[in-house]
Amino acid sequence: MDSATTLQLIEWVCGKEEGIPMTASQADAATQGRVLRARVGMVKDSIVLRVPAHVLLSASAAWRVKSDLGRVLVQVFGASCDTSPAEATEAESSQSAPPLMDHYDPHLALCLLLMYARINDTPYKPYLLSLPASFSNLLCLELDNPHALTRIQGTPVMGVVEDERSQLQLVLDHVLMPVAKMFPGAISRSVTSASNEEVRQSLWRDLMWAHASIASRAFKFSLDKEQSEVFCVPFLDLANHSDTPNLIVKGVDVESKCLIVKATRDIEPGEELTIAYHDQAPNSFLLTHYGFAMEGNPEEKVEVYFADPNEGEEVDEATAALTERKDALLQAASEILNLNLGREQEFGPLPVSSTGNEAALHDASQSPSSQSGVSLSMIFSLRILVANETDLEQVTSENVGSRIQSPLSRENEANVYQMISLMADALLGMYPTTLEQDLERQQELNQGRAGDDDSDRYVIVYLIGQKRILRKVLEFCEKNQNMWTMVWKAV
Repeated sequence: MDSATTLQLIEWVCGKEEGIPMTASQADAATQGRVLRARVGMVKDSIVLRVPAHVLLSASAAWRVKSDLGRVLVQVFGASCDTSPAEATEAESSQSAPPLMDHYDPHLALCLLLMYARINDTPYKPYLLSLPASFSNLLCLELDNPHALTRIQGTPVMGVVEDERSQLQLVLDHVLMPVAKMFPGAISRSVTSASNEEVRQSLWRDLMWAHASIASRAFKFSLDKEQSEVFCVPFLDLANHSDTPNLIVKGVDVESKCLIVKATRDIEPGEELTIAYHDQAPNSFLLTHYGFAMEGNPEEKVEVYFADPNEGEEVDEATAALTERKDALLQAASEILNLNLGREQEFGPLPVSSTGNEAALHDASQSPSSQSGVSLSMIFSLRILVANETDLEQVTSENVGSRIQSPLSRENEANVYQMISLMADALLGMYPTTLEQDLERQQELNQGRAGDDDSDRYVIVYLIGQKRILRKVLEFCEKNQNMWTMVWKAV
């Protein structure tokens, strides 16, 4: 985005550039990206930006664009859709076929607005000119840097990406392709003489771009203190992410109809202005939605699922009853200890405490630790999940909260750490590269010996974070298995 485009955006959103206490400048000589910086000093809790409601892009705003977009939306969702705005009824007569969707999807409506405004004249032109031509989140890497994805093939985060891609492909084939034929030039630049495959490829890129624009830049709030909605916020979305941001979105002022942004602390002139894209976001979330990862992310976690070994198979009544009892005990313990107990858990830098204090247990299970990577929630859950009938004889729904805070038996405790080790080892085995190879690749990128590829760099940051956690988990299990072996021998 050049300086003229930046100035046009600022004046469209805020009036004359001199009237606001911030500006956008080039990040560095090697990038075309922009960052927000303070023009003047700012005081904590002061209002630093007001964004008028009429420049905000949303699904509701899409229906108010006086153009062919209204006919497109009616064809996709139907004019009689209960959740669509009243403006849709104006275009009802243009509907030439049954709606393409059987429900209203605000995200898709906003995607259609971005795709339409990108190639047609609308009031939102200054904003569309400011958006990147491409994005580097995991979904978009398939188009621009598929090599980076080979490093995470077969991993849980890639499964999320593939599910999202499948959903978007359904939208492409069942919504966008018919719309492109019915309304040439509305959402696609493809000429009428282009082949179906050419149109499909063009629409796929446009859909990925619109989807990524929303996923990486949108905010959720309410304009009228009723239902919240997702909005693209021009100018403010130039701010970079920080886990200690100096700006915060406070919501819409009803009287002025402006989105209010305040300073979270005193800010010096020239300082970069940042926001938190998402609270407590691990790198898997940041990489999937925003296209970057943070080194040393304090929220980094590895999601795990301890499946029932008999899941999907026919079992006898005794086995089924044992599984049902375990689920009931975990539910009871969750309520007693106020912990997230069950098969879905997370490896993360979490400390293991033996204080026995319920409040402390809750805090410990949610707080990061660079030493263990295993939460109390996981250990407590597995003491039930790997228990046999003899172990469970001493556990009831009344005492389960206190009973699972210590080993149920020697064999049970050994199985707990064995299960954790097997899971961590299996997850490490899913990656095509080792931690050492990733660290070597990171060093090459940092030294400029392997090109300057930010998307590859961020994938490496994500992989290193995941594998370091899993390594710590294995170290923790080995240490505790050895400790319990000595304890049981002493007993």
